[in-house]
Amino acid sequence: MELSPSAIQVAVVSGPKPLRLLAAREIPCDSADGGVLTRTLVQLRSSLRIRHPIIVGLPSTSTILTTVKPLVVSPQRALLAVEFELRQHLPFELAEATWHCHWLSGPNGHPRGFRISDFGFRIGGVSNPQSAIHNPQLPLVVVAAMKHSLLNERLACFRRAGLSVGAVSVSAVAMLNAWSLSHAKPSPPSVALLHLLNEQTAEWVLWSPTGLQIVPVAISSAETCWQELAASWEALHAQFPDVPRQVWLVGPSTALGQVQSSLAGQGGTQVEWFDLARAAAVTTGASRLEHPERSVAALGLALQGLGAARLPLNLLAGAQREGRHRQAQRRTMLINGSCVVAMLALGVGGMAEVGRRHRLVLESIERQERLYRTLRSEIRALLQRQERLQERHHQLERVVGDARVVAQVLGRITEALPEEVWLTKLECARGGAAIDGVLEGRAKSFQQVTQLLDQLKSVAGMTSVKPLSTTVITDPGTGKEVVAFAVQLQRSVQESVNGTSP
Repeated sequence: MELSPSAIQVAVVSGPKPLRLLAAREIPCDSADGGVLTRTLVQLRSSLRIRHPIIVGLPSTSTILTTVKPLVVSPQRALLAVEFELRQHLPFELAEATWHCHWLSGPNGHPRGFRISDFGFRIGGVSNPQSAIHNPQLPLVVVAAMKHSLLNERLACFRRAGLSVGAVSVSAVAMLNAWSLSHAKPSPPSVALLHLLNEQTAEWVLWSPTGLQIVPVAISSAETCWQELAASWEALHAQFPDVPRQVWLVGPSTALGQVQSSLAGQGGTQVEWFDLARAAAVTTGASRLEHPERSVAALGLALQGLGAARLPLNLLAGAQREGRHRQAQRRTMLINGSCVVAMLALGVGGMAEVGRRHRLVLESIERQERLYRTLRSEIRALLQRQERLQERHHQLERVVGDARVVAQVLGRITEALPEEVWLTKLECARGGAAIDGVLEGRAKSFQQVTQLLDQLKSVAGMTSVKPLSTTVITDPGTGKEVVAFAVQLQRSVQESVNGTSP
């Protein structure tokens, strides 16, 4: 779904192989008015029976799209380098922005030089000095950003209309994804798209080895429209000499002749109309569209929803990642709680079973004692057997008591864990009137390890907490630095009269 200033374009596709355009719709709408936008979205949801999350495209006038070359020292700090370069392109503080980046190339110009792609974060901080943006050895990154408040206003309209948003991208990038669908992927990429929005506005979408650029063109009048487009094209070639001389027109087919005649004198520039039916070659309904050029961006957004977009940008990636992290934390807490409850239930059930067997044994011994009281020759053997049974019973009571104490110690340790500290190993054993154990785990910082040691004493009630080792290692799963630690624990246990422990 593309939100243009004066209309909403929707494309419903299936695929991606083969790609089929199931439905396309355009409804006039002032997308800047929240009430009008909400009513239009409700109408679309009802008419198209939308049940799944949608991909939304915003106009380039509402977003900031730029290409940066961050100075990446290590892959683990690559996003900090992107943030460092992004600050100088924003007219507002980075703390107010929602942004997402896509890595076009890694170090030394090689695509995907390291495993970093499609990150999204909402980060704020201080400004940066001028970076070495013209260094050809630096990685190339496309970054899209917009004000967080403006994005929330748009998302609120979708929530009120009962629609779920799966991703938010930029319409100009979506058009480039739609173009890439029907053309061979050049390496390095090099293409120029001319998007005619209306009689007063146009924009150039330039994709070259130096990055991705969106250049708007404000047309003063209809009489000078084609001269102004030709002048802007010549100025772009002077600024970006690696842009090809072939232009793809995304607009009415009736304007193709005017564009060709106005750009023909600009160094042999060739102009070709982008045919949506060619992009969706297997589609049965694309040829029946009244204005197929208006659905190009919506088709590119649908490709991103299918996972077939060449340049996927999602301004919601950071919020979605944080949501998945919170959901994983809630699941972890629920599993830990369930484990503690299960251990307590098993302990109580085991004690009840031992008590029941104990009563059965005692009743049997009493019956045997009355039965064999007259048998003097075997009385000694029976007494010895009774003593052995009682000794085993006491051993079982001690085992049950120790199991309960271990369960209590594990529960207290779980309560004492800080939010970003996790355990990898726990060994404990009871020796006399104390529980001795060794605890191993991972933490994101030394402060969290110190916090764990304090809480083991205050919350878990450990009588002795002695750090054995703290080592900074690299987590093989995430590639980040974590602190591996080992702690020796001891907790005293006081025996009650019946042999169990508090």
